[in-house]
Amino acid sequence: MTPVDEGVGSQTSADRLVTADVLPTILAYSTDNVSSPPTEDELTAAFGNQGAGFTALVLDGGIGTVWLVVKSKFDKWWFEALTKAT
Repeated sequence: MTPVDEGVGSQTSADRLVTADVLPTILAYSTDNVSSPPTEDELTAAFGNQGAGFTALVLDGGIGTVWLVVKSKFDKWWFEALTKAT
């Protein structure tokens, strides 16, 4: 595995590694105004009908809360509010 900066700069566990077998992960995001907590209908409206394992962020346009959302294999949305570090 080779860090994407080809070894230049600091090497931390946060360096993104890319191989032929492991592609970079890109998270989808939405700035839709959702409820607190978001409803399944709101998440489906924001991202469409995604398959199992879909992962994204909702940067809530209404209150500024950031939600991590994941689509389960049972066609349900799961979410968790992210908390700002202090």
